[in-house]
Amino acid sequence: MKLDASGVNSPNELKGGQRPDPGLHHLIIRQVDEFTKHQNAIGVQYEVLNEGPQHGRTFWQNMWLDDDGNYQKEHLRFALVTGLIRPGETKEHVDWLAAVNAQVVAKVGHRKDKNDPSKVYAGIDNWGMDIWAPNDPEVADVPKNATMLALMDGGGQGQTPPTQGQAQQPAQQSAPKSDGWGF
Repeated sequence: MKLDASGVNSPNELKGGQRPDPGLHHLIIRQVDEFTKHQNAIGVQYEVLNEGPQHGRTFWQNMWLDDDGNYQKEHLRFALVTGLIRPGETKEHVDWLAAVNAQVVAKVGHRKDKNDPSKVYAGIDNWGMDIWAPNDPEVADVPKNATMLALMDGGGQGQTPPTQGQAQQPAQQSAPKSDGWGF
């Protein structure tokens, strides 16, 4: 196996970690991991789609179940934003893996580990609640990757924002192509 440092002048040029800087980002969901009941979480890997230096950076977010193993508000918001469920709908089983390749806009923040403050993690702010569909009016001014957005039928995937007094309706979506690994 070959290791190539021909384009590197100093080890200090290589910055550790791929986590995005704090702020609002256009993201794609690359992986979803439905943990075992003993781990009590659903893990989601996000990748930044924004143009520029943040592009391609990734982070994992865990959505923890409550002490009784039930979903919480962050699970519901994630499912609504990614189109896994519609407002007013009830589902006995949610296929969390169906969120792979969905696009979202989220406010990413950094948190220090409770037990080891030297470790810093990226995650969605407000306990996972600062997440929106890309076509949500709340995030209309957030820069988005136009090429990736075009794959989503105009910027929505499972949801289109409601007008006053109207329930959200599903949007038609053609799924981005995948190599089977979520890329």
